[in-house]
Amino acid sequence: MKHMIKAILMVFLITVFAVGLFSINAKAESDYIRNLSDKKQASLEDGVILVSMLAGNKSINFAAARAYLILKKVIAKNIKGSERLTMGSLATMIMKTKKMGGGLFFSILGGGRYAYRELVFRRFMRPGRCAAHSVSGGELLAIITRVSGEMKIKQKF
Repeated sequence: MKHMIKAILMVFLITVFAVGLFSINAKAESDYIRNLSDKKQASLEDGVILVSMLAGNKSINFAAARAYLILKKVIAKNIKGSERLTMGSLATMIMKTKKMGGGLFFSILGGGRYAYRELVFRRFMRPGRCAAHSVSGGELLAIITRVSGEMKIKQKF
């Protein structure tokens, strides 16, 4: 499992630098990613930072990432970075950031449960969990890598 996380980390770093999601401050960013990959529990702050990068923000600063996603109407203004990141909250941020049309229930009701189910259907997230489960740092990196790779491929066509 540890080798798989290291491999995912390397693929993520290569993808991110190739795609240009990170700014020039590569040392701080690579340290952040390395530390994130070892976290057993990712925080909402980690999710906000990586989803904002996915959306085009170039900063690993939580305040800047939070402001960017609030401006894009992806997250609420009262979001706290210290909370744990769940599959549902991550899925909802990704769906809103990438403007993915969801299934019928997500379109009508919204929410983390249906966003998670949609991303499982699209194979960005693994099945067998629920929207309330916590996300580890390695899982967060793997999901963001899958989404950024898929979106990059779609932009070419």
